[in-house]
Amino acid sequence: MGQGPASSVFSGRFLPLTLFPALTLLSAYLILGHLFEFETPLRSAYCSPSTDTSPYALPYTGFQRLDSELCFMVSVFHVALNDPVGYTFLKYFFGTSSIYVILPCLEALRPPNAAGNEGRLARSLRWPASWLLATQVLSLGVTMPLWGLVVSLVRVQGSKAILGAEEDEKQRKGAEQETRSMEPTSHDVLSIIPSVVIGCALPSYALIQYQDPRITVLWQIFPVYVFLAGWIYRRLAKLARSPSTMLVMNASRFILFTSFLTSTYFHLTTIWPLIVSVDAESLRRLLLPTHYSGSSSVDSSVIAFLQYDFHFAWISAWLVTLLTVRFQSIWHVARIVAVTSVGMVVVGPGAVVAGLGLWKFG
Repeated sequence: MGQGPASSVFSGRFLPLTLFPALTLLSAYLILGHLFEFETPLRSAYCSPSTDTSPYALPYTGFQRLDSELCFMVSVFHVALNDPVGYTFLKYFFGTSSIYVILPCLEALRPPNAAGNEGRLARSLRWPASWLLATQVLSLGVTMPLWGLVVSLVRVQGSKAILGAEEDEKQRKGAEQETRSMEPTSHDVLSIIPSVVIGCALPSYALIQYQDPRITVLWQIFPVYVFLAGWIYRRLAKLARSPSTMLVMNASRFILFTSFLTSTYFHLTTIWPLIVSVDAESLRRLLLPTHYSGSSSVDSSVIAFLQYDFHFAWISAWLVTLLTVRFQSIWHVARIVAVTSVGMVVVGPGAVVAGLGLWKFG
């Protein structure tokens, strides 16, 4: 059976190879452009040798050069936290960002394709912590388009490999046996919960709540906590020989539904009061980056940097979730786009991406 026109366009290589590289370049230009714009004045204000009274120029490691880089990372977040708009935005950003940890973790647990011939791209998805570490180097908004491109291409390669394997019965049967041995259990999926809660949510809460430079430094390696929390859970479940009583599909739905609820909560408590009060100016300042061509203050440039990071992250996550669905027709595509567009306003981007994931799981 052939694919329909919508399925062939949205499930093939054309759109991923067009959209995600463009998003990567645009995000790098805007996000890293703002970073380079405020880097020098921020370092001069808080991290230069002459700023002995800076609250962020602390001996974090004892190595001067490394401490200088950590001082810069800390100052970016604390400049935002010291601004009322930046503080509110960071709380909203962190509160709705669990889905950016959940999606790579779920994708890492996807069994190999029926042909059993994983390539380098597919193997790179097996290490979600490495992608999360990349977000700390390149930013979330630059990393997510790259991750989305890899996921989309791997899905296409997987579907083609399945068709090719059907021609070789022996290869297909052997690959299926290997695939079954690598299928995740519900414990593998449920390990995402401590990964998100202990590895991501608690460090982010501590960063916002205590606003301590040392805590902010410890937050920078949260992908390591994500990996360790999930690994420890899986080891304990294995040592206890606890049976998997929940279906893998149900465990995945539970995690996505929890992410949907938390993201919706932060959206309703942060964005909807401004919508109800028709405070368009505050809403614009909170969500829309403002760029003044070099004349902007350091504070506003830092906030714009974080806002671009947020927007490119959810756009990429939304696209990769959408492009890996097999649509029945172009009207099916239009309905999904319309519903998610309304959802962006009602429950927020993070909840919409989690909701799309739930919908894909049936």
